Amino acid sequence: MEGHFGNSITKVTVHLHGEDAADAFARLTGRMPRALRESVAKDIDVIIDEHSSLYLRLDKQCLVLGEVAMGYDEAIRLKVKPRAYLMHGHAKDFFLGQLKAK
Repeated sequence: MEGHFGNSITKVTVHLHGEDAADAFARLTGRMPRALRESVAKDIDVIIDEHSSLYLRLDKQCLVLGEVAMGYDEAIRLKVKPRAYLMHGHAKDFFLGQLKAK
């Protein structure tokens, strides 16, 4: 891919499954500041789609520094879709539980 000024852009897609996915999401939410977890919880109805997928846009530069923050301009897009049997009902309740478990 090529950026606006002709710079090279590399797109990386990663699919994690099972324990790898659960561990990665737990580590991510564990690194989120409490205010960010509360903000995501407040907006949960907007960031979950009709297929029970959660979408986040994380700041790339902050992630490089080991921090987690929402991003918009140069964001890393994250989609989390747990298996139906893990949710025991509603995706909203599942994700709120994950966010508050920290």
